Amino acid sequence: MSHFSSLQAHRKSVLTLYRHVLRNINHNLYSIGFANAIKNELNTTIRRFKNQKSSWTIYAQLKHLNELNNNIIDHNLDEVKTILKSRKQRLSRLQMKPKTLRDSQLAILHNIVKQLTPWVTPSENPTNTREYKTQMNILSDYCQKKQKLQLLPTGILKKYKRELLLPIVLYEYGLKQINKISRQLAKGPPPTYLSYTMEGKSKIWFVRSAVNKHKNQSKGLGRIIRETRRRHQSEIDSIDLCHRFHAFWAVEEAKWEQMIDTNSNCLHNKTAQRDNNITLDKYMKLKGNSQLSPLVNEWLQPLKMVIEKIEQDSRKRSQYFEDFKKNRLIDGGQYDYYKKEAENMYWKRKERFEKMIIERIPSTSPFYRNKENNLITILKDNHFITF
Repeated sequence: MSHFSSLQAHRKSVLTLYRHVLRNINHNLYSIGFANAIKNELNTTIRRFKNQKSSWTIYAQLKHLNELNNNIIDHNLDEVKTILKSRKQRLSRLQMKPKTLRDSQLAILHNIVKQLTPWVTPSENPTNTREYKTQMNILSDYCQKKQKLQLLPTGILKKYKRELLLPIVLYEYGLKQINKISRQLAKGPPPTYLSYTMEGKSKIWFVRSAVNKHKNQSKGLGRIIRETRRRHQSEIDSIDLCHRFHAFWAVEEAKWEQMIDTNSNCLHNKTAQRDNNITLDKYMKLKGNSQLSPLVNEWLQPLKMVIEKIEQDSRKRSQYFEDFKKNRLIDGGQYDYYKKEAENMYWKRKERFEKMIIERIPSTSPFYRNKENNLITILKDNHFITF
């Protein structure tokens, strides 16, 4: 049988009554401050009992809401003030003691834990530290996942979250990290391989390994990549400028000089018509230039030489990086060096992990804050996690 809160009829009835109350407040109350006070009280009540599962409690709240609505319609303002005052007093009393049996049980468990070990709460530490924020993010993700699976209730007090749930959550997080590290170590030493990044026609080769990744990557490699990228872009821009601008005006100058020399319109000359349709792309592909007039050859030949020089420099740079790969990375020993360092790092890490598992982990507990028995502190001391 479905709970009444999941029924569409219940939802529709509550929303209809709520809309009627808001409409009557706007139409029957002429004091804006008084109307806002009633609306704020309604919103507070709705938020407080949004996840309430007790049918008797919901029935009593809807009965009070209907009574408030009738008094507003009848303009019984004194009665409305009395209802609001009594509700505020009742809510304040509820906030001073546990709302449900579940909260009572949490309070008892909290007192027991405080007697067992003096847990240092995050409120006693600076809340702007990286460690505190990371722990709160882990706690928030844990609560959201468990609440979606209906394994945790909603509306847990922050004090209980931080002092009861947080140690358990961090302990589970530490165990997950241990399992993750164990799986990584079972795969053997991390791979070391040659990689490259393409900048134009050049493959810039370098060694990738666990030793020189992220912030340990060579700063010189970054400068080489950026400089090669700038040079390649400059070459592209230069070639494009030759095609779009210089070649057009070179052909125009050749046509102008030819018109001056022949004292006639070049468009009526077949050779001149071929010159008129020539572009730098077509000119670069011609094996012989006998079909073009000497003036066009004279103006386009320098541009062709410039582009060929740029392409030649690009090929030389590409060959330089290929030679660097062979002479420095492979034959020069850089690849072997990083491979050996990665293997040494792996064996040291594995030895440290196995020693920690045998000597430190068996004595850990979620509610111990001291370094000898706290799992998160042990993992941090052995450099397996960073907060």
